[in-house]
Amino acid sequence: MGTWRFVAVLIFLTFVGPVSYAQTETCGAIITPAGYYDEDSEEQRSPIENCANPFNGTEGIDDFLVGEDPVANGQTITVPDTGLANYGYSNENYYQTSAQVYRHVGSDYVLANVSFAEPTDDDRRTAISEYFDDDPSQAAFYTLIYFSSDQFSYFFVDGNTFDPITDARAGRYVVDVFRDVEEYVERNVRSQRAPLPPGTYTVVRSFDDSGPAPSAIPSVRWLSWLVPTAQAAQIVQTVTFTLVTELPPEAGASSVLFLPGVMGSRLFEVTNACGADGEEHEVWVDSNECFQARMAMTSAGESINPLYTYVGRRGLVDEAYTLNYYKSFINSLDDWQDEGTIADYTIVPYDWRLKLSDTLLSWRAATTDQLLSRRDLPLREQHLYKTLAALASTSLSGKVTMVAHSNGGLVAKQFLIKLAEADDPLLAKIDNLILVAVPQVGTPEALISLLHGTDLGLGFVLDEEMSRWLLNNMPMGYHLLPNQEYFDGQGSSVSTPVIDFEAGASTTAWRNEYGDVIDRSTLHHFLGSSSGRSSTLDQDLVTPQLLNDELLAYAREIEEEQAAWQPPQTLKVYQIAGVGLSTPAKITYTTVRVCAKFISGTCIQYLWEVRPQIRTVIDGDETVVTPSALALTGNNVERWWLNLAAYNQSVFLNRRHASIIEVEDVINFVQDSVSGSVHAPYDYLTKDAPNLTNLNRLSFQLHSPLDS
Repeated sequence: MGTWRFVAVLIFLTFVGPVSYAQTETCGAIITPAGYYDEDSEEQRSPIENCANPFNGTEGIDDFLVGEDPVANGQTITVPDTGLANYGYSNENYYQTSAQVYRHVGSDYVLANVSFAEPTDDDRRTAISEYFDDDPSQAAFYTLIYFSSDQFSYFFVDGNTFDPITDARAGRYVVDVFRDVEEYVERNVRSQRAPLPPGTYTVVRSFDDSGPAPSAIPSVRWLSWLVPTAQAAQIVQTVTFTLVTELPPEAGASSVLFLPGVMGSRLFEVTNACGADGEEHEVWVDSNECFQARMAMTSAGESINPLYTYVGRRGLVDEAYTLNYYKSFINSLDDWQDEGTIADYTIVPYDWRLKLSDTLLSWRAATTDQLLSRRDLPLREQHLYKTLAALASTSLSGKVTMVAHSNGGLVAKQFLIKLAEADDPLLAKIDNLILVAVPQVGTPEALISLLHGTDLGLGFVLDEEMSRWLLNNMPMGYHLLPNQEYFDGQGSSVSTPVIDFEAGASTTAWRNEYGDVIDRSTLHHFLGSSSGRSSTLDQDLVTPQLLNDELLAYAREIEEEQAAWQPPQTLKVYQIAGVGLSTPAKITYTTVRVCAKFISGTCIQYLWEVRPQIRTVIDGDETVVTPSALALTGNNVERWWLNLAAYNQSVFLNRRHASIIEVEDVINFVQDSVSGSVHAPYDYLTKDAPNLTNLNRLSFQLHSPLDS
């Protein structure tokens, strides 16, 4: 096919070295096909090392065009059966190209031939005529030079480079005018590009220290990719898009993927502990303290014991101890599927104890339907990814709505972050994200639980001592702490402090160190070892527990990652916050006098001790405060308030945070969202904040812009 391509192969091998076929290609390879450089060149394969980001992309591309329109990441484009020919960067032509386009073939990325056909002589003559649009004689003269085999004789007298010929009409040397003409031809000549057949493609463009990589010389255009990837690239831009001959029908409802909240997934273990005799036992939900202790984690936030959950409803805590948490919602999904309203739905349980990124690292065991963890699991091998992709492939609209409750909303956002980082086209398959009572910037309830414990079922299911001991090493508790965005976020900000101190003998030292209140700048200092506080006894639930420094650092890291996320334009986000119920808002530490010694029923010695007082407000659902559940803002974001106080007055069984998704208005809202229906007026769910007259209120602000 050409000598230069053979040379290119040799240089490629010099730069990159031989490829080892012994490497395991767990997530495919980047492939240069046989015959790409010349007819004798062999296929070159580079196993992908970073499965989530095969090209080690650092940013997106916003100037790769189809026709005159920029291509958006994840976009689907309708093309003729013959494929797409009019594509590339605005400044590309035969003489200068920077598009490196890879076709997705299974898990591989195959370098596509996107070369321009060589321009015809007529193309070049036309460009020269355009340059001299008002002077045909000049156009004829420089066309003659352009196609001459002896251009030198037109530039210099008798071949003397010190005696250039002047163009009297232009008032410049002929050689200088010709160079301008040549540059114009190279910038403006147009020729047909090799068409791209239907399929999914990723465009890659690299920059090195000296700027953009593309070469202006056709014979070395291949260097625009090889040189940057030979350890010289500083920036790698990518964009992924799909070409189809016909867009999938948009009629019909989206399929639904549901992510439950904290403690909303059952956890299992095969164990000999606690009398299980080597059998599988449901560690959560179980009120037995021995089994609860099996949920303990290391100081690094990793599970000590090999716990797992199950795919679908088997892994969901839809009901427990005669109370239902998700049962009505899941039954409604069943009904919608049976009626043909939606094609399908899936529940995705997960190990809610873990760091958010670690919750994604689960894979489905085909023979048992267990969801097991693996540290090095590539994005496309993760159960959540595969599940969403499968739902999209059968959806009536080609799209999936993600519904997430509580901590499940943070898991959903973490998944979306990973899709965006990988420029994965699956991101465009998600049309709605419905966040129900999600503590997006943390909530004081998590702070109280970490410091002093919490109980479930009045302590019969889980008591304060066990919960505090477990939470100290559970990452879940830490990424639910009020974070920087809680106090001064772009979508909301809370003025009420999460900790304050009343004057007294037992709080004097803390007041001297921190002042009357703990703000964001001092919160982690107070919680961690730098505070100088001592560790507490397990049974001492009054003294605040000293928290895990390593997991506090994790909380800061995940806070930054989640705070930076903004939904793509293809995604509509709905936030639902429960309001009207007494919800923890802060801890007030006070000094109380307690009797240290009795004689004959009379106290003869008193001591001053610190006591926590939990202050509550009605701006929440008993667990998550309103501004945290409504913290996201943007043009494609909506806020909705669910008046739980009014709703609970109308029903026998009260609903609160754990069972908020069972409220009929929420279920109807999900149905309207997935079917694309107008959100009709609901009884207790509104786009405006309800009028709550109780004086026990949280001091906070919600910021705009909003999509009203």
